[in-house]
Amino acid sequence: MKIYVTFIALLFLVACNTIDVKNSREKLLKYSNEGYTVKLNDSLVKINQIILDENNIEKILVEKSTKEVIILRKKRDLNLYPLNLVVNNTEKNKLLVIDGTPIKPQELDSMSIEFSAFRSVTVLKNEPKFCERTYEEVILVTTHSNDR
Repeated sequence: MKIYVTFIALLFLVACNTIDVKNSREKLLKYSNEGYTVKLNDSLVKINQIILDENNIEKILVEKSTKEVIILRKKRDLNLYPLNLVVNNTEKNKLLVIDGTPIKPQELDSMSIEFSAFRSVTVLKNEPKFCERTYEEVILVTTHSNDR
């Protein structure tokens, strides 16, 4: 009887090492901040530097035993668009906001967005005050992640 209880307990522990996670950039960033490595189609990526088209993600698996997050995509091609082409980090009077999150100028050179993730881009000219500062242009980008 003890063997069966031990076997069931061991099976339960092994089965719970991999979990399926809901598709969410915030969850991926949380795992990354907790020291998990992130793999996108078998390639190691820095998820805080990439904004993916969430409609193109088939499944996200979390391997707790190896502290890995594995992103499986529906389409394997990845068409990334550097954010510094949207706003150059030397343009101090411009602000880029993606899904409500302002992007710091020093982050622009290292970040990319998947081209198919764009839902809309709006440019606000001569905003009197945005984020406690006056900007010549505020570029608002929304992605498909807001479609849910």
